[in-house]
Amino acid sequence: MLLFSPAKVNLFFKVIAKRKDGYHEIASLFSAISLYDSMEIKLDSKDHFSVNIEANLPLDHRNHIIKARDAFRRKTLIADELFISCNKRIPQQAGLGGGSSNAATVLWGMNQLFNQPLSISELMQMGAEIGADVPFFFSNGYSLCTGIGEIVEPVEIKDKESFWIACPSDIRCSTDKVYREYKDITVIEDLDLLLRDKALFYNQLEPVVFSLYPELKKIKYQLIQLGFKSVVLTGSGSAFVCKGSVEEPRLEGVDFFSVRTIERSNDSWYSKV
Repeated sequence: MLLFSPAKVNLFFKVIAKRKDGYHEIASLFSAISLYDSMEIKLDSKDHFSVNIEANLPLDHRNHIIKARDAFRRKTLIADELFISCNKRIPQQAGLGGGSSNAATVLWGMNQLFNQPLSISELMQMGAEIGADVPFFFSNGYSLCTGIGEIVEPVEIKDKESFWIACPSDIRCSTDKVYREYKDITVIEDLDLLLRDKALFYNQLEPVVFSLYPELKKIKYQLIQLGFKSVVLTGSGSAFVCKGSVEEPRLEGVDFFSVRTIERSNDSWYSKV
């Protein structure tokens, strides 16, 4: 079974309040995009898990893929041994949700491999215990996410968009560090404004991210100078969503990915476009 594990972007990101458990309530419009990791999952005579060397990820219980595999086994009591291989293309610690997407993809793949013992809602609940962004990937690929990100409300995709992802090659942001420094608490703006193109993309975390990683503020300015009409950090960074008519952007120290919004149907996973 070969599956594509898509990245996500936040088309807006709003922090609502800090909870007693230390997490932050958020509201964000998530979109799956056509930047993928590829994953192979199949039955084997013994457990095997590998990631391409460039990824430099742990291969033990700290990895979201292993967390997902083991969570599925605990829930279903299906212990068949598996070969799982992941070829990563999604930049790490960039706000693109690669680890969460990998976990969701493993849960989906295992559920298909073993004749769907779990419902989508059960997979989403299981995913939420692995990471707040995991449930999103079981939506149609375009959703308003609230709570700590685990409450998913699908939104109809008006028009599929194409844009650029700009990812600094050598800057990786710590989500925990960003949230520890975040202080500004405000109320959510109207989702309808964004869906009717009455508001530009925005990310309320940008000021604190730029204070922690000032080089990112400089890169945002350089991206605007290239001609993009909207440049917004996705998640807690370090990647930017860049919207505008720039055909072949180039900037030293920044990797560019041409992407589009994607969706999935209820009975299939995301496909490569």
